[in-house]
Amino acid sequence: MAFTCTTTDTDSMFHPEYFLTLEAVYNAKNPRLDADPKMVAWQPPLFYNWDLDKRPFFVRVTGIIRAMMMLGGLISFDL
Repeated sequence: MAFTCTTTDTDSMFHPEYFLTLEAVYNAKNPRLDADPKMVAWQPPLFYNWDLDKRPFFVRVTGIIRAMMMLGGLISFDL
């Protein structure tokens, strides 16, 4: 028996196809039901862009720079 766990914050928004895609990728990594499931991790980058157009300039710049740093950090993990 295998399962997945998704953690969220109060402001998380999921794409309508998120859970279908998650299921498809997990099943592709674990094609056999009689085998032990492989450990698979998905880590999305954080984007600080909710209502960014309504924020002060400094907050906008900081949010954009942090989002780019988060994306750059994922490169080294081959995610």
